[in-house]
Formats: sequence, structure tokens, C-alpha cells
Amino acid sequence: MWVLLRKVISARKLHHRHFHSLEIDYGHEVYLSKLVSREKATGRALETLKRRTGMTGCVRS
Repeated sequence: MWVLLRKVISARKLHHRHFHSLEIDYGHEVYLSKLVSREKATGRALETLKRRTGMTGCVRS
């Protein structure tokens, strides 16, 4: 899930640079901000899961 979120965010940022470079689309900015905050929350949850289960290696990529 976390990797998918990173890919979506990267694609949306690229889309934003190409089509919304004038920064007049407030809704698009809000959507991108929500995706970024969801990515951070997912990363924290994965780190917590890693600590609780004693998993070794990197959970995030």
C-alpha cells in the first residue's frame, strides 16, 4: 500500500507541474496534500507494525 501511495503521489505531482503550474487549482492542491499525509500515516503504521512484530529488514521501500 505504501509503495502504491508513493507512486500515486509522484504521478500527481508530475501531472500538477504539467497542467496546474499556475497554482490556481486549490482543490488539486488539497487532494495532493491529503495523499502526502496519508503516505506519512501509512509509513508510521508500517514502522509501528515492524516494531511490534519484531520484523527484520526494511518494511518500507
